[in-house]
Amino acid sequence: MAKTGLASRALTLAFASFISVMLDFALASVGINADLGNLIGLHRPVEHWQEMMGKVGPFAKYWHVKNYTRTEDPASGVIVTHPAPLESGIINYRAAIRMALAHGFSSPFLCEHYGGDGLSVSAANRDYLRRILPRDQGQTP
Repeated sequence: MAKTGLASRALTLAFASFISVMLDFALASVGINADLGNLIGLHRPVEHWQEMMGKVGPFAKYWHVKNYTRTEDPASGVIVTHPAPLESGIINYRAAIRMALAHGFSSPFLCEHYGGDGLSVSAANRDYLRRILPRDQGQTP
């Protein structure tokens, strides 16, 4: 458990350092890939995806989108994750995209999937994104 705490603190410190650099230089052309799936897919405790999005949203310039199912057993400490289509995993992409758009996100998405037929699942993920993205400036997903 101590090792997990150290790794989690290291990620938090790395992100805090990134934000510090972003704020110091205020470069509009520099940002972060809001790849929440990379963290949700870890087999260790992580923050809730909404907390992650709250931190990366203001700095997101690109987004690798993928999702996972996640089961955590507090008694044993075992954490199991498995790739899932965007609309079926633990991250609510409709809400996450809404949060990103509120921060001004206007960049491309890259669909990823690491299980089964990744190409077909990525195509289904693309179609899902097309269904939930706003059609014009006045709509929200």
